[in-house]
Amino acid sequence: MAMEKYNEMREDGSLFSWAESVEFAQRAVQANLEEQTAEAEKSGLERGFKQGLQQGLQKGLDEEKRTLLQSLIVHKYGIEDEWVESLSDQQKDDAVIQILDCDTYEALKERLNNKEMK
Repeated sequence: MAMEKYNEMREDGSLFSWAESVEFAQRAVQANLEEQTAEAEKSGLERGFKQGLQQGLQKGLDEEKRTLLQSLIVHKYGIEDEWVESLSDQQKDDAVIQILDCDTYEALKERLNNKEMK
């Protein structure tokens, strides 16, 4: 039955031509939609990758600051505690500088607390 309709349409050139045009247009729309979807996915993945990379780098730098400060405290004062975990990034930066001038662990903590109050 379908073949008969196909043959009828094929014999009527204008109808067959119109049907081909519609089918061609549908394929073009579908191909365009698939292409746009693929581009959107690629763009989203690239954006997500960049954002993840930036966040990972920042987290790594923050972790390195904490590790550096803890290491300096252990080497200079021989003390290991979790106080460094409670400091902000700015306080960690300040502590790395202040540790050079503070003779005791308590003096370092006090100096950072005084600086925070100002």
